[in-house]
Amino acid sequence: MTHSVESRAHYGTTQIKVHRINGESAWQASVDARQTVREHPDEWSFTPFSAAEQRAAQRDIPADPALLDRAS
Repeated sequence: MTHSVESRAHYGTTQIKVHRINGESAWQASVDARQTVREHPDEWSFTPFSAAEQRAAQRDIPADPALLDRAS
């Protein structure tokens, strides 16, 4: 399956959709999106990460102690 880079014109600028390893996505100015993906390729991509990559990343994320405190 191939994915194309999603872009849009927004208030006179070009934005590109970037995808985070945890399944989130965000629209960023094109220059910022390229910088984000270039500097953090294990966390951000122009195309969605596979379900297997997302599961593996979730296993590698340490528990946030602040969130654990709220659960009790």
